[in-house]
Amino acid sequence: LSKGGGERVVSELSMHFPDSIEKTIVLFNQQISYPYKGKLLCLDIPLSNNLLLKVFYFLKALWVFRKIVKTEKPDYVVSFIRPANIINILSGARAVVRVDSFLSSVPDFIYKMLTRIFYRKAFLVVCVSRASAKDLMSNFIFQLFRDKIVISDDTEQTRDVQVFIAIRKAYAKDDQAFLRYQLF
Repeated sequence: LSKGGGERVVSELSMHFPDSIEKTIVLFNQQISYPYKGKLLCLDIPLSNNLLLKVFYFLKALWVFRKIVKTEKPDYVVSFIRPANIINILSGARAVVRVDSFLSSVPDFIYKMLTRIFYRKAFLVVCVSRASAKDLMSNFIFQLFRDKIVISDDTEQTRDVQVFIAIRKAYAKDDQAFLRYQLF
């Protein structure tokens, strides 16, 4: 909960959700700059630029987070940043992931690959803007289903057209696969 956009969103949501909703906030490290309401848990995972340490810390965070999910038994788990989204999806909970950037422009090849593989397993993918949703649809649609993408300011008809165009783009080299896909 320190100095970031996603962290501020977590703070605002925790402060404005009704008290009847039990809130548990899980952080990678104990840095807190924003106010919050709810139970706070920390994974105590340091940051590292070393690839081997990144993998080790990612696996450690996943292991600890799965234990937390098993203990807490949440109805939904909402995540707000890239590494947390993948850990959330792999946790076994009903994962709601927030996308606030253009995933196609992320320079990290490994994260793009993980997005293609795992985002389809998310319960819901929430895009904070129409532009990020369009980027997600046009670049990762063959791994995602249209019902799992929420664009808050688009109609269902507009979303269906965007999905259709994205599917067409994805299958441009293989007309047989495109013909087998049924939009309606």
